[in-house]
Amino acid sequence: MREETLAALQSGWTGAVHRVGFETNIPQLLVTLATPSLFGGDDLYILTTDEKAVTAHAEALLAIIGTEVQAGILILLVPSFGNKGAGQKLSKAFKKADALHKVDMPKRPQDMAKWLGPRLKDMPGNLRSSGQVADALVQYRGMDIDALLMAYETVSLYAGDDPIDAKMVHLVIGGQAESPIYEFTGAILKGNSRKALELLYAGRGMAPEMAIGALSNEIRKMLACLESEDDATVYRLAGMRGKPNLYYPRQTASGLGKRCLQRLLTGLLQTQRKTRLTGYDNMQVLEEFIHQAQRVIR
Repeated sequence: MREETLAALQSGWTGAVHRVGFETNIPQLLVTLATPSLFGGDDLYILTTDEKAVTAHAEALLAIIGTEVQAGILILLVPSFGNKGAGQKLSKAFKKADALHKVDMPKRPQDMAKWLGPRLKDMPGNLRSSGQVADALVQYRGMDIDALLMAYETVSLYAGDDPIDAKMVHLVIGGQAESPIYEFTGAILKGNSRKALELLYAGRGMAPEMAIGALSNEIRKMLACLESEDDATVYRLAGMRGKPNLYYPRQTASGLGKRCLQRLLTGLLQTQRKTRLTGYDNMQVLEEFIHQAQRVIR
């Protein structure tokens, strides 16, 4: 929904557009916006960030809200400014300058499901009955759009080429699957080897090939996030189908860093090669990677 609102805001813009994220040096960006180029032309910067970052630089932001354009325009994509202190001041300043654009969020679960259903058709996976899948996702993930889209990605990854219907959502997101794959990859990327091993052996155990494939896809996605702030470029670099949500992958990638992710991917590829050779216990090979990953991340 943020992207739809953003598209409307920048529909008349004909200049250069730069998408920047959590790792951006905000004071330096504001200097850039206040320094006209010798070659002319204004740039549009779209900064995806959070309440903590904007309130930390509230004074500098307050100084430019509603002022004449110097060398570019800044659009902030922020979940919330908060309702006190610096955040409240920012909110009031944006309102006064008629520059605050709130995303029109659905108020009820049934409204969220109606909004979500059609949009799932543009995402990867063999989707069946988008309305029923949307209803099931809302049942488990509530009204958080990022969580809903991420949950669908998880279901799509788990399903592979199998049909994605409400039953599949209940199986994976409802916790009835042998081990929710997104929890496994999340545990590894947080350096929580104990949790990852518990999930690996939950139920009848997770297939090593599926676990490695899921983790490889997630790491590649995060590396692509670090290469570009443009979502379309990330989809292309990571070989992703559809338009999956990148909010959480960008946050995680920023925290781990490029070198760490590259080391994890290298280790994962070596692990994958071992599983394809005879004489190795694939579960033990994957266990070894999990323990090594924890050391790399920490």
